[in-house]
Amino acid sequence: MCGPAQRDPDQRPRHLVQQPERGVTAPARPATSGQADRFRTGVRYVDYLATGDESILDEAFTPDFHDHVSGLRGTDMMGVVRGWLARSFADLTYEVHAVTSGDGLVMIWFTSSGTHIGSEFPQFAGREPTGRRIVAEAVHIFRVRDGKLAEHWAVRDDLGVLRQLDGGDPPGERPQRPV
Repeated sequence: MCGPAQRDPDQRPRHLVQQPERGVTAPARPATSGQADRFRTGVRYVDYLATGDESILDEAFTPDFHDHVSGLRGTDMMGVVRGWLARSFADLTYEVHAVTSGDGLVMIWFTSSGTHIGSEFPQFAGREPTGRRIVAEAVHIFRVRDGKLAEHWAVRDDLGVLRQLDGGDPPGERPQRPV
């Protein structure tokens, strides 16, 4: 991430996916062509979540993709995750706040939001649909191999989602953070 901490947060670059049918665009000015390729490849993860376009799996993921969050391997697990999302949240949108890369890794910080209609994710199991608008931030880190996403780690705000499902922490403006 770049820029001085005192930078006006309203002037930070936005990499926006609020209309899933439009997909995602990579940042406009990456430092190198290799970095640009990693940015585009990394953002394809959010494209897949937003659209469910199965061709992205072959295009952007290695066949032996390793998701360290679930411990599962292969791209089939992405369909499972997308199914959980679709059956848990209506009108999902994604806003990418930052993408950075180096040393064969790409990091994406984004917010997803949607209306809670089910509890397919294991960590939300047994909860009745609330109809509440839920906002969740996450950072996803990928190892890129041969131009494709090969490994995945994530830091998600699951506790914040659980609090929102229970009626606390109503979603509002995302805290402004220096970028």
